[in-house]
Amino acid sequence: KHTREQMNSLWVALTGGGAESRAVITQNFLSTIDALIQDAVCSSWRARAGACSAISDIIVGRSWDELGGGGVVVDDDGEKMNTTASIRLIRLWRSALRALDDVRLVVRERGEVLGRSLRALTIRLCDPSVLISSDDTFLSDSDQMKKDREIEVQAEYAAAVSLGWLVKYGLNAPCPEATGICISCLLGIVDVSKPTTLQPVLAELCYALLMAMSGLEPAALNYLQVRAAGDSNSGGSGNDRYDNLERIRIQAAMSGPIATALNKCLEMVKHVDLETQQKLVPVFDSSLRTGAGFATRAATADAVSNLSNSCPSAFRFKGISSVKLV
Repeated sequence: KHTREQMNSLWVALTGGGAESRAVITQNFLSTIDALIQDAVCSSWRARAGACSAISDIIVGRSWDELGGGGVVVDDDGEKMNTTASIRLIRLWRSALRALDDVRLVVRERGEVLGRSLRALTIRLCDPSVLISSDDTFLSDSDQMKKDREIEVQAEYAAAVSLGWLVKYGLNAPCPEATGICISCLLGIVDVSKPTTLQPVLAELCYALLMAMSGLEPAALNYLQVRAAGDSNSGGSGNDRYDNLERIRIQAAMSGPIATALNKCLEMVKHVDLETQQKLVPVFDSSLRTGAGFATRAATADAVSNLSNSCPSAFRFKGISSVKLV
């Protein structure tokens, strides 16, 4: 604490504090954030804790261009050249998840703060409505339309990168706290994004959510289900206990956060084009075939019923998968 107070006093003396400090950081933001990301995964726990705290402070309110701009990059190959906003966002999430699973309590506490700050930044980048500045009122109609289109494209980039990384790595994080913050961020992105923003990744997102319905279930439920299956083989009231436990598992899965995000995605299906709707048919077919858990298969059946009622035209094409699914 004493060291932190001394460093804060030194920082205020150098930059002036307040808005002046923010301006200095903005001028050197890219080099600063890259250095802090490296310190967040270094061997010294004090450096990791300090880097996580600093990152959570300086990323507040940043835009896609301030992070480096560029297009969509879902995987970070480790190269330092041509670092774009996509790569920095992925590295920030990786640093946050590692901090949440750190051996030091201080680093884990700073990691929780970083996770909340990064969640707010990610949701903000995916929401086009909050990216319009007050200066846009002085633009002409053509310039305003161009500016709005640029903002929507950046929101699509941010959504594609964030959702792609979260469903591939975040939902499979070994740390429960890391998985929780990733699910919370995923729900926030789905909640604020427009159908056009999620359209490029809607099929992959639905498949990942369906598979996570059973993948994120507690292991204790599987143990109880196996025990109940053994009791049901002996007859008597064992069959009733097995059916009741199965019903409880389905109800718990359908009322969880993953099901909430899945329902919001299915509500957006009616607002996307026909090609995107048809991409969901093989996704549901694959989920029914490869889904290992009963919750995944039950959620897929509900999704198929929802799609057939809201978008029947999605099944009107020649394809083996669609015929078998129907």
